[in-house]
Amino acid sequence: MRYWTFVATAVAVLAIGAQEFAAEAPSTTEPQDASAGAWAKDIGDRYLDAHVPDDSGGFVLVGSDQQVIGSDEDGWIVRVDANGNLTTQKRLGGPNGDALHCITQTSDGGWIAGGWTESYGSQHWDGDGWICKLDSTLKVQWQKRYRSTNKYRNERVLAILASSDGGYLALMFDESPYLMKLDSSGSVLWYKAYEIPTYGIGYVKSKLVQLTDGGIAVLGGEPWYSFNRDGFLFKVNSDGNLLWNHWIAGRSSEDESEELHALTATSDGGVVVGGYTTSYSDTGDGWLFKFDSGGNRLWEYRYKGSDSWLFTDAEELQDGSIILSGSYYSWAGDTRVVKVSSTGKLLWYKRYDMLDYWPEISITSDGSFAMHNEEGDDVVKFSSTGDLTAACKSTKWKLKTYKTTAAIYDPDITVTDQKMKKLNMNAKMYDTTETVTSNCH
Repeated sequence: MRYWTFVATAVAVLAIGAQEFAAEAPSTTEPQDASAGAWAKDIGDRYLDAHVPDDSGGFVLVGSDQQVIGSDEDGWIVRVDANGNLTTQKRLGGPNGDALHCITQTSDGGWIAGGWTESYGSQHWDGDGWICKLDSTLKVQWQKRYRSTNKYRNERVLAILASSDGGYLALMFDESPYLMKLDSSGSVLWYKAYEIPTYGIGYVKSKLVQLTDGGIAVLGGEPWYSFNRDGFLFKVNSDGNLLWNHWIAGRSSEDESEELHALTATSDGGVVVGGYTTSYSDTGDGWLFKFDSGGNRLWEYRYKGSDSWLFTDAEELQDGSIILSGSYYSWAGDTRVVKVSSTGKLLWYKRYDMLDYWPEISITSDGSFAMHNEEGDDVVKFSSTGDLTAACKSTKWKLKTYKTTAAIYDPDITVTDQKMKKLNMNAKMYDTTETVTSNCH
Protein backbone atom coordinates (compact mmCIF):
# COMPACT_ATOMS: atom_id res chain seq x y z
CA MET A 1 0.00 0.00 0.00
CA ARG A 2 1.15 3.52 -0.70
CA TYR A 3 0.42 6.44 1.61
CA TRP A 4 -0.34 9.75 -0.05
CA THR A 5 0.55 12.96 1.74
CA PHE A 6 -0.87 16.33 0.94
CA VAL A 7 1.09 19.60 0.83
CA ALA A 8 -1.09 22.66 0.45
CA THR A 9 -0.20 24.75 -2.57
CA ALA A 10 -1.85 27.88 -1.19
CA VAL A 11 -0.62 29.28 2.16
CA ALA A 12 1.57 26.30 3.16
CA VAL A 13 0.91 25.10 6.68
CA LEU A 14 2.38 22.00 8.27
CA ALA A 15 -0.08 19.89 10.28
CA ILE A 16 1.65 18.52 13.38
CA GLY A 17 -0.02 15.88 15.55
CA ALA A 18 -3.65 16.65 16.25
CA GLN A 19 -3.26 20.42 15.91
CA GLU A 20 -5.67 22.14 13.52
CA PHE A 21 -4.96 25.18 11.35
CA ALA A 22 -7.57 27.47 9.87
CA ALA A 23 -7.38 27.92 6.11
CA GLU A 24 -9.08 30.71 4.18
CA ALA A 25 -11.42 32.97 6.10
CA PRO A 26 -15.01 31.94 5.43
CA SER A 27 -17.18 34.31 3.44
CA THR A 28 -20.55 35.43 4.71
CA THR A 29 -23.79 34.33 3.18
CA GLU A 30 -25.17 36.38 0.32
CA PRO A 31 -28.24 38.53 1.02
CA GLN A 32 -31.68 37.01 0.55
CA ASP A 33 -32.86 37.65 -3.00
CA ALA A 34 -35.46 35.07 -3.91
CA SER A 35 -35.86 35.01 -7.68
CA ALA A 36 -38.87 34.32 -9.83
CA GLY A 37 -39.02 30.64 -10.66
CA ALA A 38 -37.86 29.35 -7.26
CA TRP A 39 -40.35 27.02 -5.58
CA ALA A 40 -40.79 24.27 -3.01
CA LYS A 41 -43.25 21.44 -3.58
CA ASP A 42 -44.51 18.35 -1.81
CA ILE A 43 -45.31 15.61 -4.34
CA GLY A 44 -47.84 13.22 -2.86
CA ASP A 45 -46.87 10.76 -0.16
CA ARG A 46 -44.37 8.40 -1.75
CA TYR A 47 -40.62 7.89 -1.91
CA LEU A 48 -38.26 9.68 -4.30
CA ASP A 49 -34.76 8.28 -4.83
CA ALA A 50 -33.41 10.28 -7.78
CA HIS A 51 -34.18 13.24 -10.04
CA VAL A 52 -32.72 14.68 -13.24
CA PRO A 53 -33.52 17.92 -15.09
CA ASP A 54 -35.16 17.72 -18.50
CA ASP A 55 -34.70 20.04 -21.47
CA SER A 56 -37.85 22.06 -20.68
CA GLY A 57 -36.62 23.26 -17.28
CA GLY A 58 -38.60 20.64 -15.38
CA PHE A 59 -37.56 17.34 -13.80
CA VAL A 60 -38.09 13.61 -14.02
CA LEU A 61 -38.03 11.74 -10.72
CA VAL A 62 -38.08 8.05 -9.79
CA GLY A 63 -38.61 6.15 -6.58
CA SER A 64 -41.11 3.73 -5.14
CA ASP A 65 -44.86 3.72 -4.75
CA GLN A 66 -46.62 1.86 -1.95
CA GLN A 67 -50.33 2.41 -2.31
CA VAL A 68 -51.41 0.21 0.60
CA ILE A 69 -49.52 -0.09 3.88
CA GLY A 70 -47.94 -3.54 4.07
CA SER A 71 -48.31 -4.21 0.34
CA ASP A 72 -45.48 -4.71 -2.14
CA GLU A 73 -44.15 -1.50 -3.62
CA ASP A 74 -43.82 -0.59 -7.29
CA GLY A 75 -41.46 1.72 -9.11
CA TRP A 76 -42.75 5.29 -9.41
CA ILE A 77 -41.97 7.76 -12.22
CA VAL A 78 -43.10 11.39 -12.14
CA ARG A 79 -42.46 14.53 -14.16
CA VAL A 80 -42.84 18.12 -13.08
CA ASP A 81 -42.60 21.23 -15.26
CA ALA A 82 -40.39 24.28 -14.71
CA ASN A 83 -42.91 25.65 -12.16
CA GLY A 84 -43.13 22.43 -10.17
CA ASN A 85 -46.50 21.36 -11.56
CA LEU A 86 -47.03 17.62 -11.87
CA THR A 87 -47.48 16.68 -15.55
CA THR A 88 -46.92 12.89 -15.56
CA GLN A 89 -47.11 10.24 -12.86
CA LYS A 90 -46.91 6.49 -13.34
CA ARG A 91 -46.24 3.44 -11.25
CA LEU A 92 -44.38 0.58 -12.87
CA GLY A 93 -44.16 -2.90 -11.42
CA GLY A 94 -45.25 -6.50 -11.16
CA PRO A 95 -46.95 -8.77 -8.61
CA ASN A 96 -44.18 -8.49 -6.01
CA GLY A 97 -41.87 -5.76 -4.74
CA ASP A 98 -40.20 -3.43 -7.26
CA ALA A 99 -38.46 -0.06 -6.96
CA LEU A 100 -36.43 2.41 -9.02
CA HIS A 101 -33.33 4.01 -7.49
CA CYS A 102 -31.66 5.98 -10.30
CA ILE A 103 -32.31 7.65 -13.66
CA THR A 104 -30.40 9.62 -16.28
CA GLN A 105 -31.22 11.12 -19.67
CA THR A 106 -30.09 9.37 -22.85
CA SER A 107 -28.79 10.79 -26.12
CA ASP A 108 -32.11 10.17 -27.92
CA GLY A 109 -34.01 12.40 -25.48
CA GLY A 110 -35.33 9.46 -23.49
CA TRP A 111 -34.34 8.05 -20.10
CA ILE A 112 -32.66 5.02 -18.58
CA ALA A 113 -33.69 4.01 -15.04
CA GLY A 114 -32.41 1.30 -12.70
CA GLY A 115 -33.55 -0.43 -9.55
CA TRP A 116 -34.56 -3.90 -8.38
CA THR A 117 -37.42 -6.36 -8.76
CA GLU A 118 -38.77 -9.39 -6.92
CA SER A 119 -41.39 -10.01 -9.62
CA TYR A 120 -41.44 -12.39 -12.60
CA GLY A 121 -39.46 -15.31 -11.29
CA SER A 122 -36.74 -13.67 -9.23
CA GLN A 123 -34.87 -16.35 -7.26
CA HIS A 124 -32.40 -14.05 -5.56
CA TRP A 125 -32.18 -13.28 -1.88
CA ASP A 126 -32.79 -9.59 -2.47
CA GLY A 127 -34.31 -9.50 -5.95
CA ASP A 128 -32.85 -9.05 -9.42
CA GLY A 129 -31.39 -5.94 -10.97
CA TRP A 130 -33.97 -4.06 -13.08
CA ILE A 131 -33.27 -1.58 -15.89
CA CYS A 132 -35.93 0.25 -17.93
CA LYS A 133 -35.42 2.28 -21.10
CA LEU A 134 -38.05 5.02 -21.43
CA ASP A 135 -38.80 7.32 -24.34
CA SER A 136 -39.11 11.09 -24.05
CA THR A 137 -42.76 10.75 -22.93
CA LEU A 138 -41.80 8.21 -20.22
CA LYS A 139 -43.27 5.22 -22.04
CA VAL A 140 -41.35 1.94 -21.66
CA GLN A 141 -39.28 1.00 -24.72
CA TRP A 142 -37.64 -2.03 -23.14
CA GLN A 143 -36.99 -3.44 -19.67
CA LYS A 144 -34.76 -6.26 -18.46
CA ARG A 145 -33.95 -8.19 -15.31
CA TYR A 146 -30.32 -9.07 -14.51
CA ARG A 147 -29.29 -12.02 -12.34
CA SER A 148 -25.84 -13.42 -11.56
CA THR A 149 -25.00 -16.99 -10.60
CA ASN A 150 -24.77 -16.02 -6.92
CA LYS A 151 -28.32 -16.03 -5.56
CA TYR A 152 -27.24 -14.35 -2.31
CA ARG A 153 -25.73 -11.34 -4.06
CA ASN A 154 -27.49 -8.00 -3.77
CA GLU A 155 -27.93 -6.86 -7.36
CA ARG A 156 -29.92 -3.69 -6.96
CA VAL A 157 -28.94 -1.09 -9.54
CA LEU A 158 -27.97 1.92 -7.41
CA ALA A 159 -26.52 4.20 -10.08
CA ILE A 160 -26.65 4.27 -13.86
CA LEU A 161 -25.18 6.45 -16.58
CA ALA A 162 -25.48 6.71 -20.35
CA SER A 163 -21.93 6.27 -21.65
CA SER A 164 -20.48 8.23 -24.54
CA ASP A 165 -20.45 5.13 -26.80
CA GLY A 166 -24.25 4.84 -26.74
CA GLY A 167 -24.41 2.11 -24.12
CA TYR A 168 -25.07 2.15 -20.39
CA LEU A 169 -23.10 1.46 -17.24
CA ALA A 170 -24.80 0.24 -14.06
CA LEU A 171 -23.37 0.16 -10.53
CA MET A 172 -24.43 -2.58 -8.09
CA PHE A 173 -23.19 -3.31 -4.59
CA ASP A 174 -22.96 -6.16 -2.16
CA GLU A 175 -19.81 -6.55 -0.07
CA SER A 176 -17.93 -5.14 -3.06
CA PRO A 177 -18.93 -2.93 -5.99
CA TYR A 178 -19.91 -4.44 -9.32
CA LEU A 179 -20.06 -2.71 -12.70
CA MET A 180 -22.19 -3.95 -15.59
CA LYS A 181 -21.77 -2.59 -19.12
CA LEU A 182 -24.76 -2.80 -21.49
CA ASP A 183 -25.19 -2.01 -25.15
CA SER A 184 -27.98 0.27 -26.36
CA SER A 185 -30.54 -2.58 -26.29
CA GLY A 186 -29.69 -3.75 -22.76
CA SER A 187 -27.50 -6.75 -23.64
CA VAL A 188 -24.61 -7.40 -21.25
CA LEU A 189 -21.17 -6.61 -22.68
CA TRP A 190 -19.24 -7.20 -19.48
CA TYR A 191 -19.83 -7.56 -15.74
CA LYS A 192 -16.97 -7.15 -13.26
CA ALA A 193 -16.50 -7.40 -9.51
CA TYR A 194 -14.05 -5.12 -7.67
CA GLU A 195 -13.11 -6.92 -4.47
CA ILE A 196 -11.74 -4.46 -1.92
CA PRO A 197 -9.75 -6.15 0.90
CA THR A 198 -11.49 -4.65 3.92
CA TYR A 199 -14.46 -5.50 6.07
CA GLY A 200 -17.92 -4.05 5.71
CA ILE A 201 -18.10 -2.45 2.28
CA GLY A 202 -21.68 -1.31 1.77
CA TYR A 203 -23.81 0.25 -0.89
CA VAL A 204 -25.08 3.29 0.96
CA LYS A 205 -25.16 6.34 -1.38
CA SER A 206 -22.80 4.89 -3.97
CA LYS A 207 -22.08 7.04 -7.04
CA LEU A 208 -20.46 6.83 -10.45
CA VAL A 209 -19.62 9.48 -13.05
CA GLN A 210 -18.01 9.49 -16.47
CA LEU A 211 -14.91 11.65 -16.79
CA THR A 212 -13.77 13.76 -19.74
CA ASP A 213 -11.24 11.12 -20.87
CA GLY A 214 -13.94 8.42 -21.05
CA GLY A 215 -12.97 6.80 -17.75
CA ILE A 216 -15.43 6.06 -14.94
CA ALA A 217 -15.06 7.10 -11.28
CA VAL A 218 -16.83 5.03 -8.60
CA LEU A 219 -17.42 6.24 -5.04
CA GLY A 220 -18.67 4.31 -2.04
CA GLY A 221 -17.99 3.33 1.52
CA GLU A 222 -18.80 1.19 4.47
CA PRO A 223 -22.43 1.07 5.64
CA TRP A 224 -23.78 3.28 8.40
CA TYR A 225 -23.80 0.42 10.94
CA SER A 226 -20.00 -0.01 10.73
CA PHE A 227 -18.20 1.65 13.64
CA ASN A 228 -14.98 2.88 12.02
CA ARG A 229 -16.23 3.79 8.56
CA ASP A 230 -14.01 4.89 5.68
CA GLY A 231 -14.66 5.63 2.02
CA PHE A 232 -13.20 4.55 -1.28
CA LEU A 233 -12.76 6.02 -4.75
CA PHE A 234 -11.52 4.24 -7.84
CA LYS A 235 -11.30 4.81 -11.58
CA VAL A 236 -11.71 2.33 -14.44
CA ASN A 237 -11.39 2.72 -18.19
CA SER A 238 -14.20 2.13 -20.69
CA ASP A 239 -13.55 -1.64 -20.56
CA GLY A 240 -13.80 -1.77 -16.78
CA ASN A 241 -10.07 -2.20 -16.19
CA LEU A 242 -8.82 -0.62 -12.97
CA LEU A 243 -6.65 2.50 -13.42
CA TRP A 244 -6.23 3.65 -9.83
CA ASN A 245 -7.92 3.36 -6.45
CA HIS A 246 -7.90 5.08 -3.06
CA TRP A 247 -9.03 4.09 0.40
CA ILE A 248 -9.71 7.39 2.22
CA ALA A 249 -9.47 7.35 6.00
CA GLY A 250 -9.15 9.80 8.87
CA ARG A 251 -6.73 9.45 11.75
CA SER A 252 -7.24 5.67 12.13
CA SER A 253 -8.96 5.84 15.51
CA GLU A 254 -11.67 3.33 16.35
CA ASP A 255 -13.91 6.21 17.44
CA GLU A 256 -13.64 8.10 14.15
CA SER A 257 -15.74 7.71 11.04
CA GLU A 258 -15.42 9.03 7.53
CA GLU A 259 -18.10 8.78 4.86
CA LEU A 260 -18.03 9.73 1.18
CA HIS A 261 -21.34 10.46 -0.56
CA ALA A 262 -20.86 13.34 -3.05
CA LEU A 263 -19.14 12.88 -6.39
CA THR A 264 -18.95 15.06 -9.51
CA ALA A 265 -16.72 15.10 -12.56
CA THR A 266 -14.91 18.35 -13.31
CA SER A 267 -14.16 19.93 -16.67
CA ASP A 268 -10.40 19.54 -16.19
CA GLY A 269 -10.73 15.74 -16.09
CA GLY A 270 -10.72 15.34 -12.32
CA VAL A 271 -13.32 14.70 -9.65
CA VAL A 272 -14.56 16.43 -6.52
CA VAL A 273 -15.50 14.13 -3.64
CA GLY A 274 -17.44 15.13 -0.53
CA GLY A 275 -18.71 13.59 2.66
CA TYR A 276 -18.19 13.68 6.41
CA THR A 277 -15.39 13.30 8.96
CA THR A 278 -15.21 13.04 12.74
CA SER A 279 -11.41 12.87 12.86
CA TYR A 280 -10.75 16.54 13.46
CA SER A 281 -13.42 17.84 15.84
CA ASP A 282 -16.01 16.79 18.41
CA THR A 283 -18.79 17.30 15.86
CA GLY A 284 -18.76 15.79 12.40
CA ASP A 285 -17.76 18.20 9.62
CA GLY A 286 -18.38 18.44 5.90
CA TRP A 287 -15.31 17.12 4.06
CA LEU A 288 -14.23 17.88 0.49
CA PHE A 289 -11.42 16.69 -1.83
CA LYS A 290 -10.27 17.40 -5.37
CA PHE A 291 -8.40 14.72 -7.36
CA ASP A 292 -6.96 15.03 -10.86
CA SER A 293 -7.48 12.47 -13.63
CA GLY A 294 -4.55 10.42 -12.39
CA GLY A 295 -5.88 10.20 -8.83
CA ASN A 296 -3.49 12.78 -7.35
CA ARG A 297 -4.95 14.82 -4.50
CA LEU A 298 -4.99 18.53 -5.36
CA TRP A 299 -6.67 19.95 -2.26
CA GLU A 300 -8.63 18.87 0.80
CA TYR A 301 -10.72 20.86 3.31
CA ARG A 302 -13.23 20.34 6.06
CA TYR A 303 -15.99 22.84 6.71
CA LYS A 304 -16.90 23.10 10.36
CA GLY A 305 -20.25 24.36 11.63
CA SER A 306 -21.85 24.40 15.05
CA ASP A 307 -23.41 20.95 14.59
CA SER A 308 -22.71 17.65 12.92
CA TRP A 309 -23.36 17.75 9.16
CA LEU A 310 -22.21 16.25 5.86
CA PHE A 311 -22.05 16.79 2.11
CA THR A 312 -24.53 14.55 0.27
CA ASP A 313 -24.20 15.49 -3.42
CA ALA A 314 -22.25 17.80 -5.76
CA GLU A 315 -22.34 19.32 -9.24
CA GLU A 316 -19.83 21.46 -11.14
CA LEU A 317 -21.07 24.79 -12.52
CA GLN A 318 -20.00 26.31 -15.84
CA ASP A 319 -17.42 28.57 -14.19
CA GLY A 320 -15.72 25.60 -12.50
CA SER A 321 -17.16 26.28 -9.05
CA ILE A 322 -18.94 23.50 -7.16
CA ILE A 323 -22.46 23.58 -5.72
CA LEU A 324 -23.12 21.02 -2.98
CA SER A 325 -26.07 19.77 -1.00
CA GLY A 326 -25.74 18.76 2.62
CA SER A 327 -27.74 18.00 5.70
CA TYR A 328 -27.62 17.63 9.44
CA TYR A 329 -26.13 14.23 10.25
CA SER A 330 -29.28 12.46 11.33
CA TRP A 331 -32.35 10.75 9.97
CA ALA A 332 -34.17 14.06 10.30
CA GLY A 333 -32.65 17.51 10.19
CA ASP A 334 -32.39 20.21 7.56
CA THR A 335 -30.85 21.09 4.20
CA ARG A 336 -27.53 22.84 3.61
CA VAL A 337 -26.50 24.49 0.33
CA VAL A 338 -22.80 25.30 -0.09
CA LYS A 339 -20.91 26.83 -2.99
CA VAL A 340 -17.13 26.63 -3.22
CA SER A 341 -14.64 27.75 -5.86
CA SER A 342 -12.68 25.36 -8.06
CA THR A 343 -9.96 25.44 -5.40
CA GLY A 344 -12.30 24.74 -2.47
CA LYS A 345 -12.65 28.33 -1.24
CA LEU A 346 -15.96 28.91 0.52
CA LEU A 347 -18.10 31.32 -1.53
CA TRP A 348 -21.50 31.17 0.22
CA TYR A 349 -23.63 28.80 2.26
CA LYS A 350 -27.24 28.59 3.44
CA ARG A 351 -29.43 26.37 5.57
CA TYR A 352 -33.15 25.61 5.25
CA ASP A 353 -35.45 23.80 7.67
CA MET A 354 -36.75 21.42 5.02
CA LEU A 355 -35.72 18.41 2.89
CA ASP A 356 -34.66 16.74 6.08
CA TYR A 357 -33.12 13.52 4.78
CA TRP A 358 -30.20 13.18 2.40
CA PRO A 359 -30.87 15.83 -0.29
CA GLU A 360 -29.47 15.41 -3.79
CA ILE A 361 -28.73 18.27 -6.16
CA SER A 362 -28.82 18.97 -9.92
CA ILE A 363 -28.15 21.94 -12.20
CA THR A 364 -31.11 23.19 -14.23
CA SER A 365 -31.14 24.52 -17.78
CA ASP A 366 -31.53 28.13 -16.59
CA GLY A 367 -28.44 28.02 -14.34
CA SER A 368 -30.28 27.54 -11.07
CA PHE A 369 -30.37 24.24 -9.21
CA ALA A 370 -32.81 21.83 -7.62
CA MET A 371 -32.91 19.28 -4.82
CA HIS A 372 -35.05 16.43 -3.60
CA ASN A 373 -34.82 14.43 -0.39
CA GLU A 374 -34.22 10.72 -0.64
CA GLU A 375 -37.01 8.52 0.74
CA GLY A 376 -39.25 11.56 0.89
CA ASP A 377 -41.54 13.51 -1.40
CA ASP A 378 -40.18 17.07 -1.40
CA VAL A 379 -38.70 18.82 -4.44
CA VAL A 380 -37.33 22.37 -4.42
CA LYS A 381 -35.88 24.68 -7.05
CA PHE A 382 -33.46 27.34 -5.87
CA SER A 383 -32.21 30.49 -7.54
CA SER A 384 -28.58 30.54 -8.63
CA THR A 385 -27.69 32.22 -5.32
CA GLY A 386 -29.35 29.54 -3.20
CA ASP A 387 -32.56 31.43 -2.42
CA LEU A 388 -36.11 30.12 -2.36
CA THR A 389 -39.46 31.85 -2.19
CA ALA A 390 -40.19 34.50 0.43
CA ALA A 391 -42.03 31.86 2.48
CA CYS A 392 -38.94 29.64 2.55
CA LYS A 393 -36.28 31.65 4.36
CA SER A 394 -32.82 30.41 5.18
CA THR A 395 -31.77 30.13 8.82
CA LYS A 396 -28.56 31.40 10.40
CA TRP A 397 -25.52 29.17 9.99
CA LYS A 398 -21.77 29.77 10.14
CA LEU A 399 -18.98 27.73 8.58
CA LYS A 400 -15.21 27.81 9.01
CA THR A 401 -12.72 26.20 6.63
CA TYR A 402 -9.77 24.09 7.78
CA LYS A 403 -7.10 22.18 5.95
CA THR A 404 -6.89 18.46 6.66
CA THR A 405 -4.52 15.67 5.74
CA ALA A 406 -6.45 12.45 5.26
CA ALA A 407 -4.67 9.12 5.17
CA ILE A 408 -5.07 7.78 1.64
CA TYR A 409 -4.07 4.21 0.87
CA ASP A 410 -4.05 2.22 -2.35
CA PRO A 411 -5.32 -1.27 -1.51
CA ASP A 412 -4.86 -4.18 -3.89
CA ILE A 413 -8.27 -4.49 -5.55
CA THR A 414 -8.98 -7.78 -7.28
CA VAL A 415 -10.95 -7.37 -10.49
CA THR A 416 -12.75 -10.48 -11.76
CA ASP A 417 -15.08 -11.13 -14.66
CA GLN A 418 -18.49 -12.34 -13.55
CA LYS A 419 -21.43 -13.96 -15.32
CA MET A 420 -24.73 -12.13 -15.60
CA LYS A 421 -27.95 -13.30 -17.22
CA LYS A 422 -30.29 -10.95 -19.04
CA LEU A 423 -33.90 -12.00 -18.40
CA ASN A 424 -37.25 -10.80 -19.63
CA MET A 425 -39.23 -8.33 -17.55
CA ASN A 426 -42.84 -7.34 -18.08
CA ALA A 427 -43.67 -4.74 -15.46
CA LYS A 428 -46.97 -2.96 -16.14
CA MET A 429 -47.46 0.80 -16.11
CA TYR A 430 -50.41 2.33 -14.29
CA ASP A 431 -51.60 5.86 -13.61
CA THR A 432 -51.33 7.31 -10.11
CA THR A 433 -53.26 10.22 -8.64
CA GLU A 434 -50.91 12.11 -6.35
CA THR A 435 -51.25 15.90 -5.98
CA VAL A 436 -48.66 18.63 -5.56
CA THR A 437 -48.77 21.21 -2.78
CA SER A 438 -46.53 24.15 -1.96
CA ASN A 439 -44.28 23.36 0.93
CA CYS A 440 -42.00 25.03 3.45
CA HIS A 441 -41.52 23.45 6.84
